[in-house]
Amino acid sequence: MSRIAVGGFQHETNTFAPSRADYAAFEAGGGWPGVQYGEPLFGAVEGANIPAAGAIQALRAQGHALVGTAWAAATPSAQVTADAFERIVGQLIQRLKSALPLDGVYLDLHGAMVVDTYDDGEGELLRRVREAVGPRVPVVASLDLHANVTRAMIERADALVAYRTYPHVDMAETGARAARLLDQILRTGSRPAGGFHQLDYLTGIPSQCSFIEPCKGIYQELSRLEQSFGAVLSFTPGFPMADFADCGMAVFGYGAAEAVERLRGAVADAEKDFAMEIHEAPAAVRRAKVRGAPGAPVILADTQDNPGAGGNGDTTGLLNALIQQDAKDAVLGMLIDAPSAQRAHEAGQGSTAVFSLANSRSSGWATASSPAPARCSRAFA
Repeated sequence: MSRIAVGGFQHETNTFAPSRADYAAFEAGGGWPGVQYGEPLFGAVEGANIPAAGAIQALRAQGHALVGTAWAAATPSAQVTADAFERIVGQLIQRLKSALPLDGVYLDLHGAMVVDTYDDGEGELLRRVREAVGPRVPVVASLDLHANVTRAMIERADALVAYRTYPHVDMAETGARAARLLDQILRTGSRPAGGFHQLDYLTGIPSQCSFIEPCKGIYQELSRLEQSFGAVLSFTPGFPMADFADCGMAVFGYGAAEAVERLRGAVADAEKDFAMEIHEAPAAVRRAKVRGAPGAPVILADTQDNPGAGGNGDTTGLLNALIQQDAKDAVLGMLIDAPSAQRAHEAGQGSTAVFSLANSRSSGWATASSPAPARCSRAFA
């Protein structure tokens, strides 16, 4: 039985967004469990489809004893404040040190966290973890598919394992894969050899859907290479809404350098297939009015103000274009405006009221698509 420390710190940072993630944002958690320290983190994540839950279950099934350190996650936004980062990482490191000696460390990370004081949030976190546990204790982390993987992250961890689906459905499964790799390192006593490559182009988030090409074919090739070479591979298309040098796609893996190189080649060859058609809001509405039909609506997504990718969901570019063009039978899925929400509550259910909405950050871009059966739309709200 090995003693393994478990922790997690999840944040997807959009450096172009207006609102930062302070400590209160991590206490709230958004769609994730809020801040937890020590043993309570195990109960907080239990049963959830998140990497930490899958890893904990797998590590316990392997017979390891687990030590809780810190867990924190917040809704995507602009940079994590220095105060939030230092408070959470400080607790994680303090609990790591108090738990020594340890045989291993598992961390549930996102991979695209930017802090007010560090462009590479995970790289700095892993530096402190490595400093705390020393060079011989294996450190393995799971990552989001939208991670911006840096060389510092690769060098400071013994292994990194990323999701393979977008929309994400394999989070717990990814945590379990990371746990199995950590168990293998503990049993063999050696860090698996591998490789790491950053690609030299970016792609937008809608084109990263794993239900459609080119990602569908790339992940199929990843699985084929894993089986052929007995390797553990990852491809992260990256999170393009982060303005720092290491933003972008990466391929990495363990067990066979040749497999990593072949996967890199497949991603490099797919560059042209990642191209997206993006419309300004007025053009997107005109297109929707022509293509829309009963039972087959057209979805317009303001991808630059996507709350799931750090935006505030309060820009009015699409709304303005719909009004200006007198779009009929149009439904606005979400617009965040606290004063209007308060007025609606005051008016009460069944009432009618007129609202005035304006925003100086009005977005001018949108993606448009017609949903098709058994396909993933290129537009995500």
